[in-house]
Amino acid sequence: MRLTGPESASDILEVARQVDSEMLSETQKNPSTRIRAAIWTAFLIANRYRELKIDLAHNQEKASRRLRRERHYTRCSHERELLALLADPTLSANERHEVLRDLGRLRGYYRAPMKRKHRRETREI
Repeated sequence: MRLTGPESASDILEVARQVDSEMLSETQKNPSTRIRAAIWTAFLIANRYRELKIDLAHNQEKASRRLRRERHYTRCSHERELLALLADPTLSANERHEVLRDLGRLRGYYRAPMKRKHRRETREI
């Protein structure tokens, strides 16, 4: 049998060794035909793969949630700092304007307008 793929030959041989060792361990646990052992091994490997995929998705979701929470707290603390600066009576007019501008950007008031796609109009003659 010839196996080809984007992986190197050593990677394919490593996977083949792992599958062979799984099959041997399954036949030692439950002696049956080689075909049954192969099917059962394929099922176990597919099940492990599915569990790893679910764990990976769960970990990515947790990391994403953690990052959103950190951004939220950073944003809230920055907003509190800007509000504290605005409460300072010794702030000059230019500095007050910069702080207000930064606060507006932080809250999303100064967003750029959405670009519209230009449509080419076709005229019928």
